[in-house]
Amino acid sequence: SETTLERDLYTKEAFEPILWRLCERVSKDAKAKQLAGMTITLKMKTGRHKSYTRSRSIEAPTQLAQTLYEIGIELLSQLMDGTYYRLIGIGLSNFASLHLADQPDLIEPERTKRMKAERTLDSLRTKFGDQAIQTGRSFDPTKIADPKKTS
Repeated sequence: SETTLERDLYTKEAFEPILWRLCERVSKDAKAKQLAGMTITLKMKTGRHKSYTRSRSIEAPTQLAQTLYEIGIELLSQLMDGTYYRLIGIGLSNFASLHLADQPDLIEPERTKRMKAERTLDSLRTKFGDQAIQTGRSFDPTKIADPKKTS
């Protein structure tokens, strides 16, 4: 999933909410297609169309937005040197068996909590729609319906 921005950005903080939304989109697609991947790739492109990619492989396959985001932020940090970028994208590849994906972690119980929370969000969104519940990170005030406007 990728997006072209209206204007060039150059700080990690400016890209964080955009990257999160892209990670949610990739995660949703992977879950819908019952795929889990072991390689996460970040793509950035400048206004002059020069492309940069960074990728990282992980030990166990994932389809979780939180995992994609954590690795995406690490990869993004490698490219934040003052360069202005017009496009950002995140992808998942090197697919593996779904039953190996996102297993509970006894060493990192917080990771297991985040995994369960994301699965709960997924089920609520399936039942009530994508905008029914959001995390603070994914909140987009431009998507709020204006009560003054009537259809």
